[in-house]
Amino acid sequence: MLIAIGVFFTDAFISYTSWRTLDNWLTGRKFRVIFFTICTDLAIGINIMGFVSSGWWMLIPSVLGSVLGTWLSFHWRFDGKT
Repeated sequence: MLIAIGVFFTDAFISYTSWRTLDNWLTGRKFRVIFFTICTDLAIGINIMGFVSSGWWMLIPSVLGSVLGTWLSFHWRFDGKT
């Protein structure tokens, strides 16, 4: 169960940092792009270890974490009308 929680949060972090990387790329903030890319790569490595040690059922917390990370990245754009 602890691994599932870890996969959930690392996937949320991966989604969040991926969107932040794109945003910073589009606005020309090169150092932030590098920072968020490094953070994303580290989180992907941790996430892979969760899948290797616990199997494919980790897809459930992974998908839920991705949704959370995307929501956190765009929460200011979600006004309840979408």
